[in-house]
Amino acid sequence: MVGNRSFRRLIGLFTLGRIAIDLPLALFLHYFTYVIGRPGDFELVMFCFLLSVVAAMPFWLRLARTRDKVTIYLYGCVGWIFGLVTLFVNQPDWPLVATLFATCLAGVGYSAADMIPWSMLGDVADEDEILSGERREGLYVGVFTFVRKLAGAVGVAVAFGVLDRIGFEPGRANGETVAWAIRWLTAGVPVLFVLASVFVARGYSLGALRHREILEELARRQVEGRGASGDDAVVAGAASRSV
Repeated sequence: MVGNRSFRRLIGLFTLGRIAIDLPLALFLHYFTYVIGRPGDFELVMFCFLLSVVAAMPFWLRLARTRDKVTIYLYGCVGWIFGLVTLFVNQPDWPLVATLFATCLAGVGYSAADMIPWSMLGDVADEDEILSGERREGLYVGVFTFVRKLAGAVGVAVAFGVLDRIGFEPGRANGETVAWAIRWLTAGVPVLFVLASVFVARGYSLGALRHREILEELARRQVEGRGASGDDAVVAGAASRSV
């Protein structure tokens, strides 16, 4: 598993991407309360974000039929980055519609960036079967999920540790330093993680053509395996008749 280059790339890009969404989700309420000053907007914005994520899924799935999956992932990252940058520069006097637009744009991009890697995991499992001769998708999913949750938890813990370090106090007026720290942790730092994820994704080589070759090789091996089993059965039958 460690020697599978495609899996290393995949788990790297997915982990970086998930940190980039765990931070905004953990800090969104703080962002609206202490940066924008409109905590009442939080629920509507979150609803629009989740709605845009779900609504964009059929589009990305249809597009994935004619494009390499890693290309779809990169498309999603572009929309995701634009949305995060807009949230970063968002100001308290901007209309709510601007925040909703940025959030929906980020949601559309995140939809691909979160969904597509899970689809790519199946391709990696197929490639691993060629290399190892075993079907180990359960092991891959387990490692994938564990590393993703661990990285997200560590990222959020570090973010709140930074806020605590600079003197953030919930429920009270905080200075500009705290407000800027929340702004950076909610939108600025996640952009850096998405960019790092894009860099890792560019080295992912298991595209549609390579995966098609893998499936053909697996099918050939399956046919040969059935043929060998049939020959063994014939030999065993002849032996029993001779006895």
